[in-house]
Amino acid sequence: MARRRYFRGLTLLTTVASLALVACGPTQTSPKKMAIAPTTTVSASSAEKQLQRQATAMQKTILEGAVAGALLAGALSSNRRGAISIGPAIGFGMVIGGSAGTYVAFLQKQYSNNEQRLNAVKSDIDANSAEIQQTINVMREVLAVQEAELKSVRARVNSGASPEALYAELADANANLLNMQLAIEGADRRQAELGQVRGLVLANNNTSLIDPDLAALAQQITSMKAIANDLENQL
Repeated sequence: MARRRYFRGLTLLTTVASLALVACGPTQTSPKKMAIAPTTTVSASSAEKQLQRQATAMQKTILEGAVAGALLAGALSSNRRGAISIGPAIGFGMVIGGSAGTYVAFLQKQYSNNEQRLNAVKSDIDANSAEIQQTINVMREVLAVQEAELKSVRARVNSGASPEALYAELADANANLLNMQLAIEGADRRQAELGQVRGLVLANNNTSLIDPDLAALAQQITSMKAIANDLENQL
């Protein structure tokens, strides 16, 4: 249920984002995110297109997902009969997002005690873990297809075929590698966000209650980087 709430929140946030941005004015955006967009090619396979979508999704921060969930909750509470009122939802989301600034600040403003904060963090971690695992699965599929295609086209070129096909395949592979790298960058940013929350949910022995989750996230990111490295070695 928590995972569904996270993704429904992102869907609603997308619906109202343009109106919210107009009302809020200019927002801060990472220069790297502005300069580099997820890349695809005209002949991209379904797996490659899914990789592009995952790269885009991974650009969203933990804070954005959390604010989206709060925005959805505010929208639903504004109309208990089930019809979401977009106007109040936008205002509610602006107040939360604008005043929070960071994921830590958001949790501190939204929840009054550590138990509530821990439950919220666990929900966000579960959603993040699921999204990263989906990205890993797609990355593995793209890697397998790309390896087979590069091997095939290189064999044809070695047999005397035109190298043009190899150039095109290498361009596809580079586009896929860029999308993998963008997804990894997004995962790294989320890891940093969650690392900042660690001190809010400390256990009695001064360890954090989310340390196992952070370790699992680090392992997922290691897997993502290994897949990207495997593809880079094919180039």
